[in-house]
Amino acid sequence: MKKLCVFLVLLLSFSLLAVTQFVPANYDQLLIAKNNGDHYTAAKKIQLLDIVMNGLGIEPMVQGLLASSVVQYGATVEQLNDLLSKDTLVIFSGQDFTAVLGPSKYASKLIKAISGILGSGSYVAQNGDYLLISSSPDLLQKCQKGGGKIPEEVMKQFDDSSIWAVIFSPKLTVEDATFSMKGTIRVLKDRLSGESTIYAENEKAKALLKDMRPSKNFDLYKDKNIGGEIFVFGNVSNFVSLNNVYQTLNLSDLLSKVPATLSATETQAFEKQFEGLMELSSKLTGQLAFSVKVSNLLEGLLAPQQEQAGQAMNPVFYGVVGGEIKLEELQKSLAGQIKTSKNLRYLDLDGVYVTSENGKIKFYSSVPTEFSNEKGSLDKVLKLYDPEKMPIFLCVDFAPILEKLLGMNVESLFVLTSSVDDKAFTVNWYLK
Repeated sequence: MKKLCVFLVLLLSFSLLAVTQFVPANYDQLLIAKNNGDHYTAAKKIQLLDIVMNGLGIEPMVQGLLASSVVQYGATVEQLNDLLSKDTLVIFSGQDFTAVLGPSKYASKLIKAISGILGSGSYVAQNGDYLLISSSPDLLQKCQKGGGKIPEEVMKQFDDSSIWAVIFSPKLTVEDATFSMKGTIRVLKDRLSGESTIYAENEKAKALLKDMRPSKNFDLYKDKNIGGEIFVFGNVSNFVSLNNVYQTLNLSDLLSKVPATLSATETQAFEKQFEGLMELSSKLTGQLAFSVKVSNLLEGLLAPQQEQAGQAMNPVFYGVVGGEIKLEELQKSLAGQIKTSKNLRYLDLDGVYVTSENGKIKFYSSVPTEFSNEKGSLDKVLKLYDPEKMPIFLCVDFAPILEKLLGMNVESLFVLTSSVDDKAFTVNWYLK
């Protein structure tokens, strides 16, 4: 019996460490996911994910597409599922990444299929029962060589069976500020949840955390035009700190890599306008509130064709940011035309309309004098929000969206909260 226990412990240790043999000596960030198949099955029991994957038929549709793709290369979707159901390691280094999948006895049968599906620009290699997929041949080679280390306390997180994945970064740099980062993703009975914490590693980092502390007297979320199903509230002491993060993390580069089907004119316009606003970040207070209503859009899309002409076919959005910036200055950074409606001057950005007065910059989805909105889920959301403790807050209420889309009465939310102190900034989120 004792020998059996020792064997099981060794087997567990080997399965936990096997994928980590591909961790390179140097990396910026990594993610390790264990037992993907079991955790994915558990995650699908969460009501919203069950509706999306099974009720809307997303899973069988994806399975069908994968089956028709891999069969061209002499593989089967069952073999691919076996590979994906095991463990995953993702290494990030600069702008490059490498994903390691396995172990699977079908790795050799899938290398040709995955190479063919991903096409040029991706590099695929087999190492034993593992497949490695990379955006860079250099990083791929470094991962095959291995030799890197992960702190014991990071891997020990897997002692909790609910943990699906861990995230770790030994060093994150924002200008001269240095951080480390640890995070987890877990599957619970009624929700998928995650936590990520960045830790200040030098005095510059501590100063940046200080700028992220919530300021007092934040009330923009009480604006009468805030409403809908999607809400974002920001309350930090210094808006410049958000601009530093935006520039350092190359979010504009990330947006440019959105698939062509999603890179609509509106997305490109938003990117340009956001960057323009960031150029003026030194004149902003660090307080903002945004909301979006999409249930009306779904209602319009689902209406009979002859009735769609009378339906609103665009989401209703509204945002307000604290800051003393004249309309002419905004025009210089954001472009557009200054117009007047009922004695109210506004900046027309072709689908986004902006006013600036009394220390507030406001963004509308329609001409300000014609704009109207409903509170929607606001009261429900505010019960989850603490403006004095949460520098960043995001909430999506799926209940009205699912009601319009499927006629179902389902209580489902995505909530992201945050907290900050002298040493760390923490983000917690859950989907239920």
